[in-house]
Amino acid sequence: MDPKFRHCTRDQMAAAAGGSVIAIDIVDKKLDMAKQLGAQHTINASDKEDKALLKEIRVLTGGGADIAIEAIANPKTIELASGSVKAGGLHCQVGYTHHSVPLNAGSLMKVKSVTNMRKTAQSRNAWIMWSS
Repeated sequence: MDPKFRHCTRDQMAAAAGGSVIAIDIVDKKLDMAKQLGAQHTINASDKEDKALLKEIRVLTGGGADIAIEAIANPKTIELASGSVKAGGLHCQVGYTHHSVPLNAGSLMKVKSVTNMRKTAQSRNAWIMWSS
């Protein structure tokens, strides 16, 4: 699939499932496209410290994302996506990397795995999209 369309389908699926989509990227053009495809909020993470980014996500979601989908396999965004979900939230790791990814065991214990995204999406409302 053409990379410029990769986030298109993901954002549309989340919005169609009733999710409130927060798209995060470092390219404004991609964030504009995400907005056109249904994202309620966009965050340009290029000039944000990790803690500030996670705080902004918590404010927008009322405590953390219900579902975080990381699709680019960047070790930093994998770590941030995992840290962005609330207790009981879901981290869906789509992207693959052969690089080591430091994840906090305590954070992982609060996250469940995604088994049926459509069924799960019906009871969730805050989606975080990480793309490149």
